[in-house]
Amino acid sequence: MINKIKIISGCMLFFITIIKVNCQTSGINFQPNVITVPETVLVKGGTFKLGSEDGEVNEKPVHTVIVSDFYIGKYEVTNKEFCEFLNDKGNNKEKVIEWINLSGKWDDDTLQKCNIYLSEGKFWVKKGYEDYPVTFVNWYGAKAYCDWLSEKTGKQYRLPTETEWEYVARNCGQNIKYVWGNEPPVGKHPGNFADESLKRIYPDIRIAPGYNDSYVFVAPVGKFEPNVLGIYDLAGNVWEWCSDWFSHQYDNSDGVKNPVGAKSGDMKVARGGSWLDGPGQLRVSRRVGLDPKSNSLNLGFRVAMEK
Repeated sequence: MINKIKIISGCMLFFITIIKVNCQTSGINFQPNVITVPETVLVKGGTFKLGSEDGEVNEKPVHTVIVSDFYIGKYEVTNKEFCEFLNDKGNNKEKVIEWINLSGKWDDDTLQKCNIYLSEGKFWVKKGYEDYPVTFVNWYGAKAYCDWLSEKTGKQYRLPTETEWEYVARNCGQNIKYVWGNEPPVGKHPGNFADESLKRIYPDIRIAPGYNDSYVFVAPVGKFEPNVLGIYDLAGNVWEWCSDWFSHQYDNSDGVKNPVGAKSGDMKVARGGSWLDGPGQLRVSRRVGLDPKSNSLNLGFRVAMEK
């Protein structure tokens, strides 16, 4: 039985050294004042139709929006990257909500849990999980990471809006159902989602029939085919926090430039589906609303950056 969040959830002068690396490096380097900047991809803006008339009520009405140029993370933010942030800023323990649930676990049977831990006053990543997407992080933690990255680099990092996210997933606004096109993922491996290996653990779960991506739970970032823009893991692996407040139906206004969603609300938008989800949840227009305090093994984020 799956018992989880249900997603239907004195002055000192010093220098900052910023390094850019490929996400596929190994090992953990917690040198003071060294941060790993997530690799980003420049996305050229355009006009496209947001939403789907064939989807859920909250995906309607389909309407035309305009997106400016922006950068988006090539990969989901990793444990290693988030751990560097924690070692600089802490885990917000003095506040009401910690940014990441270090004691988070999936269930007692599979032993899947948060792979960042605190030991001797420092945060560490469990060996071998450096390049896995950070999980058990809530919306506040995702936003705090982006704010910290902006502070360290002098650039404007943030979470993507859901409009930007869908524009990217649609390969710059194409009329497609999935990141890889309109057909089921037969003969290709576009992502980590509910497959035959997961069904052996959870027999009642909906999967992509005949699909096996070799990962039952979360996979390291960048292990599957990217979309045509060179962006990885937009379908599956972990749901991704967006900046917007969730609304149960879109505003019917056409021609809005860079929409940012509702002005307020109780839930934040998450996009993309996860390792737990079948094709219905992987559609590029699929959107869910979650309590911003939510955290889970199938929930993470990627960054965006102003051009």
